Amino acid sequence: MRNSILRISLTAAAAVALTAGTAAIASADEAAGPTWRISYSAPTRMSSFGDAVALSSRDVWAVGDVALSTGGTRPFIRQWNGRSWTIKRLPSRYGSAQLFAVAASSARNAWVFGGYRDSAMHSHVFALQWHGSWSQRGTWPSNDQQIDSAVVLSPRDVWTFGSLGTWHFNGSRWRSFVLPFELHRASAISATDIWAVGVDPATRAPVVARWHAGRWRTHPVAPIASGPPGPQFDGILARSDRDVWVVGGTVTSTGTPKPLVLHWSSGKWRQVSLAQPGNLSDVTPDGSGGLWASFLGPYGAATVAHYSAGHWRVVSLPRVPGRSTSTSALARVPRSKTVFLAGLSLWGHLPNTAGLILKFAG
Repeated sequence: MRNSILRISLTAAAAVALTAGTAAIASADEAAGPTWRISYSAPTRMSSFGDAVALSSRDVWAVGDVALSTGGTRPFIRQWNGRSWTIKRLPSRYGSAQLFAVAASSARNAWVFGGYRDSAMHSHVFALQWHGSWSQRGTWPSNDQQIDSAVVLSPRDVWTFGSLGTWHFNGSRWRSFVLPFELHRASAISATDIWAVGVDPATRAPVVARWHAGRWRTHPVAPIASGPPGPQFDGILARSDRDVWVVGGTVTSTGTPKPLVLHWSSGKWRQVSLAQPGNLSDVTPDGSGGLWASFLGPYGAATVAHYSAGHWRVVSLPRVPGRSTSTSALARVPRSKTVFLAGLSLWGHLPNTAGLILKFAG
């Protein structure tokens, strides 16, 4: 869950850097800023959104959590109905859960994934399906592992990815895939053609893999130059088996994160460079043949990258007055140019955060 990780790991010094970076970037790109608007700014302190999914212009989900002063968490879900963001509640037994991901194939087939600790402080991961009411579809004991993302193709075809492993649900049971690599994000062209990114646990090298012909296989990528700890792949978009985009980051010789974009086309990978510091974390179509790619904070999180007509440019994002913007989870409304971008706003020093959702209406 991207923004929960950001909130926990962001130090006071990084928060200051984020605030300063926002001001500098905004002054350099004022003309592009008005295209994005603030759709929702949560009044709840210590809240954040880590994932989002858009089913239609009247059905968008954003999930995250609220960090409590006691050290625990509670789930935080908002749903857009075309007019306003409404509260979506989980069953009471998940009242102290942390939510990792959300995915859906229809208004009556939405899934959320999260984790909680029981009274003995043992950690568990769960899957819940919304089909007009909530049903538990899976629970796993874990050693602080989690589900980072999911692909929901139908009620009988659900994939999950993360440190918990790669799992598939066929409508009645879950199947675990024992793989020599760990997958974290995925993009489905069809039920039989899914692309994913992750890491080799032994070498920490980034991995691209593909589900095809009933098997997961790695898809070779040429070595990528980077300072330590090396390159990482954080997001993927597969538009066809000849058009796949991977985003992530490398590290410069001075230790600064640098965006990484790879494009699979005409049978080969092509690397694209962006001048903006930071790692890219998610990528989605813009509805016009281009792409939106989000940054992971603290570097670059107040901006978003846009690819159009063969060129990338960095666009500033709006912010709540007196606060800094940090977003990473993209969700495009199908068959439209409308895109939502979820994360948090930050002011002063931690723990001053609040969930934030931006909207691009095309």
